[in-house]
This record gives sequence, structure tokens and C-alpha cells, in this order.
Amino acid sequence: MIVLDTERHIYKLADGTEIPSVSEIIKDGLNIQYVGLNDFYATRGKYIHKAIELFNKNVLDMNSLVPHIQNFFQSYLSFHNEYIQKVIEIEKIVYNEELRYAGTLDMVVKLKYSKEPIIIDIKTGSYQGFYELQTAGYWLAYGNKKCKRGLLMLDNEGKQAKLIMCENKRDMDVFKGLVHLYYWKKENKIL
Repeated sequence: MIVLDTERHIYKLADGTEIPSVSEIIKDGLNIQYVGLNDFYATRGKYIHKAIELFNKNVLDMNSLVPHIQNFFQSYLSFHNEYIQKVIEIEKIVYNEELRYAGTLDMVVKLKYSKEPIIIDIKTGSYQGFYELQTAGYWLAYGNKKCKRGLLMLDNEGKQAKLIMCENKRDMDVFKGLVHLYYWKKENKIL
């Protein structure tokens, strides 16, 4: 069993052992600095994800949406209404026992035009190449190898979100390599 300490965003096994997250592995392995990501944008992203989660659980009070997230939510809603047939998972904690990491995938959906479910990572900023590695980490931990992977890029003006499919098969090998590098650094006290 995996537990998420939401305050510190740390995943722990039932025995209390901390394990790295998908984002932590990528950030460390690629030496990514989140320049310009201040508290406003981080908090906004959490609120947008929460609104989408509550909407998909049929408990969102639309009047509770604050102005700076309304357009992003509208962007999602437009995509949802046109393309999503069924939401299979939403904000699901996943764990890869073999590689010993965890993460919270945003959603798994069945689109109206696709036979296979798709693991979707929701983004509110501009596209970054390493985002596709995040979907690889979630895919490896989720367990349904028939799933495809995609990024849902929300629009800050409320225009329909755009789905970018992640189809590079090497993403999985690269992500596994980053996990191995993470643990190598930890064993050699570089982390």
C-alpha cells in the first residue's frame, strides 16, 4: 500500500519507507529547474486539477470556480464534452513495485474514437518535452499495457484543450534509466 503525504508531496510504503515520485525522478535525472513556477501557478494548477476531479465525480459546484481557473476549466470541459466517453480513473496513486517509485496520474479515459484507454496528464502551461516522460512513468506503474499516453494541454483563454499523443516507445526506457540513475545516486550519496 502507498500513502501520499499531500503536504510534502512524499510517497511512503506502509512501513514508512519514502519512495520517489515520477516528478522527482525526472527533475533529478534531467536536472530540471522549475524556473518561474511560483506559488500562484502551483496553487492554480492544484485548483484546476481539483475542479476537474470534482467534476468527474459529479460533485463540483460550478459557482465555486474562482476567475483565474474558470477559463482552464472551460477548456477541459469543452474537450470532455466532445471527446471523452468515460473517465476510468481520476487522480489515481500508482506504484511500480519493481522500480520502487510512485505517482498520481491525472486520469485514464476512454475516448469516443479510440478502442484503447488513454493515460492523460493535464497541463496548464506550454509544452515541455519531458512531459512525455511523466506519462511513461505513470504508464509503467499503472499496469494496463493496452493504454496509450497523452498530454491534455489546457488553454488559459478557455478554448478547447488539445490532446498531444505520446507515442515514442523509447520514453519508457528513458524513464527506467532515470529511475536507475536516481537510485544509483542515492546509493553513492550523490543525492
